This record gives sequence, C-alpha cells and structure tokens, in this order.
Amino acid sequence: MIKDARQFIGLLVALALISILPLCTQPEQSPNGLLLKANKPAEIGVWVSGYYYQSPQFKNNVLDTLRVNNTLVEIRSTDTMPAKYFPISYYIKNGKGVQLNYLYNRRGDTPVSFIGTRAERNNYRDSLETVLTMYHPIVLCVEREEGNADYYYGPVKLYKKELKKAKGVCKDFGVKLSNGGVTTRNICLLTYRWYQDKGDTAAASSFGKRCLPDQDVKDLISRKNKRLEDKLLRQDSFMTAYEKYCDWVNVHWYEPVKARGEAYNPATDTVSQATPNALIEVVAYIKARTGKKTMTNEMGQINSSPALTLSMLIAAKDAGLQYIGWFSGDLGRGNATSLYTPSGFLTPTGEEFRRFLSQ
Repeated sequence: MIKDARQFIGLLVALALISILPLCTQPEQSPNGLLLKANKPAEIGVWVSGYYYQSPQFKNNVLDTLRVNNTLVEIRSTDTMPAKYFPISYYIKNGKGVQLNYLYNRRGDTPVSFIGTRAERNNYRDSLETVLTMYHPIVLCVEREEGNADYYYGPVKLYKKELKKAKGVCKDFGVKLSNGGVTTRNICLLTYRWYQDKGDTAAASSFGKRCLPDQDVKDLISRKNKRLEDKLLRQDSFMTAYEKYCDWVNVHWYEPVKARGEAYNPATDTVSQATPNALIEVVAYIKARTGKKTMTNEMGQINSSPALTLSMLIAAKDAGLQYIGWFSGDLGRGNATSLYTPSGFLTPTGEEFRRFLSQ
C-alpha cells in the first residue's frame, strides 16, 4: 500500500514538473524587440580576430565571456613547428573546438598563386596529415577566399588539385572538408545569374534590389561587361570544384549585404535587420548548383547595431547553415566590427550575441 502511495505521489510530482517546464524554457525577449529562438545550429563559433596583437589566452577569455565553445585558427602548411600549433593546442586544452583554415603559403593581402607543382601538393598533403594526426577540427577549409583576386591568382584547376589532395587526407581522418569561402558579392552575383538562367526574372529583380548595387544589376542584365562575365565564369568553375570535393560549401556573409565591398556609406550605420530572405536564397542556389549544404566561417556586420546581430543569427539559423563562424574584427569604419573591446569587455553587439547563445 505504502509503495503504491509513493508511486502515486511521484507521478503527481512528475506531472507538475512537466506542466511548468514550458514556462521555464520560454525564449528570452531581446531588448531589441525580437524573440530569441531556442533552436540554433549545432555549431556557432567566433573568430576572435579584431586585435591581432592579443594572445591565445586573451582570445580564449573572450570566447568564455561570449559563451562560445569553438573558434577559427588559420595556419599555413609552410609554417614551422611548433609555433603554428600552439593556438590549436591551447584552445583544445581549454575545452574549445577548432575550425581550421589551412593555407599553403598566403600571408597578408599580397596575391599568391595556388600550389603549382606536384611536389608542392605532396608536401601540402604530408603537412596536413601531420596536423590531422594531432587534431580533429570541426571542419577544414582550404585557403581563404580562393575566388578573391586580391588574394589569389592562377588557373582554377590548380585549386581543384589542392582540394583533391585535402579531400583524400580528410576522408582518411574523418574530417569535414570545405572551401576557403565565397565572398558575399560573388555568391550574390552567382545567385542572381542562377535566377536569370532559369528565366525567373521576377526573382532575379527582387534579389538584385535587395543584395546588389544597381550597376551590377544593369551589367548582369546586359551581359556585356566582359570583366563581370569572366568573373562569373571563374566563380562557376570554383563551384564545380566544390561539387566534386567539398562536404559543405563555405560562404562569407556580411550585412548589410548590398553595401559589402562598396565605399563607406553612413546610411549603413542605421541598418538593423538582415537582408530579408537573402541567405535562404543563396543556400537554395548552392544546393541546386552543387547538391551541398552551406556553412560560413566568416559572418559579420559592418555596423554596430545589436538588433542586426540578432537578426543575422536568426537568419543563419533559418537558412539551415551547418556551421556559423562569426568574424569579430575591428577593421575600421565601414568594415567588420568587433564583439569585444581591446580590453576584453563585450560591446553591445557582443552582449546580444551572448544572449542569443544563452537560450
């Protein structure tokens, strides 16, 4: 009898807990008026990159303050050990996951060629095997913004060969592989052209108004700007490489989208919402073109609006990105802004970022 009574009381307690659980798990209301959604992508990281003189210890503290459990590390196959591995080891020791950008020999913003010889590609492969023997990154990205003419030159086929080498190594170690990142402007140009080629002029027009400068739209319609057409052909060749070798396609995404790559415009300082549906449409294009899902290891904003921070994170979640890496930079007015100050305190955008992750 006593045993039955205890079981009955236990059942009543369980039912009571179930009834109040929804009240305890309601999403927090943001000061900016948007409801914080509880469902987030599996991995959200931050590239603490705005103040380059800071140590891994400082950056790890920033990650802890943001309540982020993974970050981006960029190394080169031509670097010497053990210096290049220290940040990775430090982050892993402190419980962080690492998204790895693996470059061959690029340094700074001076354009370099893709790996040109078989011997160099074999050295690249051997170096990558050494790294993956010690570490297991969330995803490995090959180079950074390979389609950016300010960073790289040379035939796309050389980049394809580099991806192929990396794919073989990553497959052996069970690591996801992605490209170094399609720029915001380039992926928007490709998405617009996709709509054009499908004959969906209404969708192309709508996308162009939201995501591209007027002159780009005019040139896309006319198809007479040789420089733009050559760029599109080259970018499409990269997409073919991603289709063959990548697990995910990596895009770099900055808001306001239409202003990215343009001269600074004070009007961008007041933008507080992510470009409606833009990221969803880009993801749809990538899926249609390559059959692959999308990630970003560089997402950021070029103003200091906390409302925009939140809106972008919700847009990324709604678009189904496989991984989100937020670029916390401080590159001057009209460029990416940081989630933290040089002293390590969170900015208003950093506070909003942390609030989103805390749900």
